[in-house]
Amino acid sequence: MANVQVTVSVADDHLDRLLEVAEDLQEHGMKIDQVMDQVGIVTGSCPSGDLPALRRVPGVEHVESAQTFHLSPPHSKIQ
Repeated sequence: MANVQVTVSVADDHLDRLLEVAEDLQEHGMKIDQVMDQVGIVTGSCPSGDLPALRRVPGVEHVESAQTFHLSPPHSKIQ
């Protein structure tokens, strides 16, 4: 499965345990890039199949995966 970039919002009632939530996210397949403790956000990547597991981690309010797209070169036959 392809890896996707994810942004995880941590619930307000878990902000005091943000690092624990980040560790739980790692245990469920997320590679952590950044923990923004001031705003309760954790960013990183994971296999797309692990998204449901991340959403079930206690303290996670929302998991958003980055949308990607690919543009063909300007002179290709398919545009």
